[in-house]
Amino acid sequence: MRKLSLILVLSIFVSLCTYSTTIPEMKRMIEDQKYPEAFKAIEERLKIDPKNHFLHEYNGDIYFALTEYKKAIDSFRKSLLNSVKKKDIDRVLEKVQQCKEGLYQESLKNLIKSKGFQTIDISLPEVKVAANAETIEFDSEFGFKKFGRRVFGPVSFAVNSKSIYVLDNINFKVKEFDQNGKLKREFGKESRSAGGMYRPVDIGDDENGNVYVLDMHSKNLRVIKYTDGEFVKEVKVLNARQLNRIRVYKDSVVVECVREKNRVYLEYDHDLKLKKERKSYFEDNQNEYRMENIFYNVFVINKQKLEKEYKIEYLKNTVSRDLLFADQNEFFVAARRIVAKKERGRDYLLDIHQIDKDGKILSSITFSPDVMGNMFRTRKYYLSPETGIMYVSSINENEFKLLKFKLF
Repeated sequence: MRKLSLILVLSIFVSLCTYSTTIPEMKRMIEDQKYPEAFKAIEERLKIDPKNHFLHEYNGDIYFALTEYKKAIDSFRKSLLNSVKKKDIDRVLEKVQQCKEGLYQESLKNLIKSKGFQTIDISLPEVKVAANAETIEFDSEFGFKKFGRRVFGPVSFAVNSKSIYVLDNINFKVKEFDQNGKLKREFGKESRSAGGMYRPVDIGDDENGNVYVLDMHSKNLRVIKYTDGEFVKEVKVLNARQLNRIRVYKDSVVVECVREKNRVYLEYDHDLKLKKERKSYFEDNQNEYRMENIFYNVFVINKQKLEKEYKIEYLKNTVSRDLLFADQNEFFVAARRIVAKKERGRDYLLDIHQIDKDGKILSSITFSPDVMGNMFRTRKYYLSPETGIMYVSSINENEFKLLKFKLF
């Protein structure tokens, strides 16, 4: 056994010694723009030393120089996973930010600018007032599971004038409550066959008792429709690798999915017949409204021409933003920010901004970590444009509840 170990160590040592290119030499190759030679040398070294963060960083440098920003970010991410020293991490993070700026410029180039293009800068207020919200507690227990330090519970909810639907994904159930949190009924079951759920990810509803659930397992992506608690039909979502969210409107159901590396919005009627593909959730007779996902700016696009760009001030430690609603007069943005790192998890603030067509902030509300509890990367808020009422979900110590307040 000792002989085998010694032979293995010697073979690795000999392999390392036989490399003709050192790391400083690779760096000089990149500086001299000898990218093919540098790629080849880095690839050879990674076979023996796959956790060398400098090698992954140099790969990212080459992709950045070639303006292949997504590949650069992937390489820098591998470098970060294997970096230990703070100065190395800070240096690579700065390079990731430069890649994001490059992606943002590319997204602008992909839009055809019109003559009347406008850029509107929006400065977010520094001081916000915490919202006084009504709390809706439910008289039914939900499923929770703990994975490591994180506790997972209901992933989504939907609201109409009569009912609140909570997607209890742990128990594979949809639970319907009245507006006061009293259980009316529950439906659904764990199954990969028609009418069942296997990995439910989001839920939507309308005023006619129709409920739509997004479900996906491996390549089996589908939209399931229930009416008054009974299974009606389901449709397969083809040529997509992931389902994200669903929004239900008066005359349509819009599903956000990922096709290759792009977001695609599929528009169905309420009977789940596919009508068309869209590029955003929000559109009217004139414009479509889209949130660019690098710096979270809002684009107003008319007939594929960029009419307006609302440049929203980038807040430090912002981890996600979501365009809640948009039309010709105003739009609403929800943003999550990290405000503290704890031994177990992080504390987040949730900001809701109402912004008019001139870029003026009409209202701005913040929910504190004490109010919000655990917030995961799922849809945890819902705005009703008709009533101006905002619903935000909260999970604290295996308890799920909704916060409800009047936004406008």
